[in-house]
This record gives sequence, C-alpha cells and structure tokens, in this order.
Amino acid sequence: RPWIPVVALAGFLGLAVYARPTPPPAAEGPAVSMVEVQQVIAQRCLPCHASQPIQAGWSSPPKGLILEEPRQILAAGPKIHQQVVAAPIMPFGNLTQMTPEERALIGRWTAQQGFNQ
Repeated sequence: RPWIPVVALAGFLGLAVYARPTPPPAAEGPAVSMVEVQQVIAQRCLPCHASQPIQAGWSSPPKGLILEEPRQILAAGPKIHQQVVAAPIMPFGNLTQMTPEERALIGRWTAQQGFNQ
C-alpha cells in the first residue's frame, strides 16, 4: 500500500498550510514620525523605562530597557510592537493610561519599520 504515506504527507502539508500563522494586517493611516513616537513613549513608557524611573516601585528600568533616545526606541522596536500592540500588556496594568489611539499610532510606526513581522 504505497499510497498511504503519500496521502499522509498530503494531509500533513494541507494541515500545515491551513494552520500557518497569518501576519498581522498592515497598519493603515498616515506615516508616523519618530517625534510622534517619542512623545507617546515619553508620556506613557518613560515613567518606568528611563535611566532614573519616576514610577513608584521602580528603582531601575524593568529588564534594563531604557527608551530615552531614538536609537534606544528603534533597537527596542520589535519588543515595543510585541508588548504594546500585538499583546497590549504594556504599560503594565495601563498605569500611565495609554489610549487606543496611541496604541494605533505605535502600531502604524512599528508596521512602517517592519517590526510587526
């Protein structure tokens, strides 16, 4: 019965194609500048992710992640996408009250940069 492995392989490949993850949709809207991203990050992220955090309970930035300069923000872009956009768990407990509009702006920026892949 040589057809059994062929049918099994075809079924496996069909299942793999069906179950593959779909990439997140490209964020729609106007291009986002680094200045706009920095403004949101300054207000919503820097209370914890600064070299000297001001958020109560933090004496150093969580996981050593500092987001004070554009180069630091760019280097953390994939993490920012994952934590702020894909699984919106940051800011932790939304302590700094990040709005849906600000998350969308960050989402457009991460899509622009290719961090949503």
